[in-house]
Amino acid sequence: MSLFSYDDYESDTEPMAEINVTPLVDVMLVLLITFMIAMPVLTYTISIDLPGTSFEERNEPIEEPLRLSIDSQGGYFLNDTPISSEEFSALAQEKSSTDQNIVLAISADEAVDYKYVIEALETAQKAGIKKIGFVTKQE
Repeated sequence: MSLFSYDDYESDTEPMAEINVTPLVDVMLVLLITFMIAMPVLTYTISIDLPGTSFEERNEPIEEPLRLSIDSQGGYFLNDTPISSEEFSALAQEKSSTDQNIVLAISADEAVDYKYVIEALETAQKAGIKKIGFVTKQE
């Protein structure tokens, strides 16, 4: 009598009908650990207290700003009137001495050399104008 019979040999050659779940469990555990490590990083936020705004109607009239335009050749125009840099300096000092909240709105041509804009900013700073804005076009 032998240890192995012919019937046992045939059963080994038949296809296995069970699913091997060990690799599936291994992959699922790796994914679970990956997501457990990655989720705190993905949900990290910086807490910032942003300032709020409020809208109040003002009864006082809003004063028109000084509108300085600089063309591509470096020429200054104050409210569409040609003006020299010395005249602009004197006018800026006069306006800032009478009104501390005067606003200067600078419109500069795209092709203007940047030194002309810097000169206008320096002139406004020396005159004491603290509120300066740049006018841009909406695309």
